[in-house]
Amino acid sequence: MEMTSTARTPHGGWRPDEIEQLFSEIHAASQRGEPLRSVFERLAGRLGRKPNSIRNFYYAQLSQGRDPELKRAPPFEPFTPQEVRALLHAVLSARAKGRSVRACVQELAGGDKTKMLRFQNKYRSCLKTRPELVREVMADMEAAGEPCADPFAPRGTSARGAQAMLEEAQGRVQAMHDPALYQMLEGLNHLLARAQDRPARDAVLAADRLSVRCDLMRIALDDARTRARRLEDSLDALLLEIKEFLALPELTRAQRVNAFCERLSALLAPVEAQLPILSDES
Repeated sequence: MEMTSTARTPHGGWRPDEIEQLFSEIHAASQRGEPLRSVFERLAGRLGRKPNSIRNFYYAQLSQGRDPELKRAPPFEPFTPQEVRALLHAVLSARAKGRSVRACVQELAGGDKTKMLRFQNKYRSCLKTRPELVREVMADMEAAGEPCADPFAPRGTSARGAQAMLEEAQGRVQAMHDPALYQMLEGLNHLLARAQDRPARDAVLAADRLSVRCDLMRIALDDARTRARRLEDSLDALLLEIKEFLALPELTRAQRVNAFCERLSALLAPVEAQLPILSDES
């Protein structure tokens, strides 16, 4: 049967505009979580075809990889060295200004959640596996006079140490009886008191990390639901084909067994494609 003829043939050939309409409807239904059966029934009246005919054509196309809307995700694209340095520069600069890593990568990603997670995971990976590169970027920023956070500095230690030094300096200034120096140190003391208010900021960072984990789990769950829905539709079509064949008279079944096997082969392809994915996840 000619699947993409420009005019309908007596054998039920499909025109390109009909094929485009079919896949467009299926993609929209997939986004809504609507079962494929309702799509086939809705298109039946519009295209003047039987639901079973539409279903069989769709699964035949799917088994040949012709569904333009349900392709697998594109392959992972690694960061270039320039992109890694730019990412580190942006995050270290943002952290020096009091912003969280999550807020920074959200801005870099332009609101794209997938890109945001990609940026955040790459930044954390660099901290763990490439600390020398991170320090190199820090040195470049310091040489240029740019504000730069130190992601390797122990949390809270520097503020407490500076507070002890400040108290010692205050004692010396008081002995010198210089009001100007005393006022300056009072101002520094106020700034350090604010810097020591770390628990709240640490809690924000912990919440950011937890939020990222939730985002990753939510994306994985959505993907699993989509694959499960596709598998359910494929199994539904397969079972319906078998039931219809078994309901035929014995002589008719014998005459159509070859065509039945061909249809089963086409319907089994999407099922087999999903089973390894689901078994890996379990």
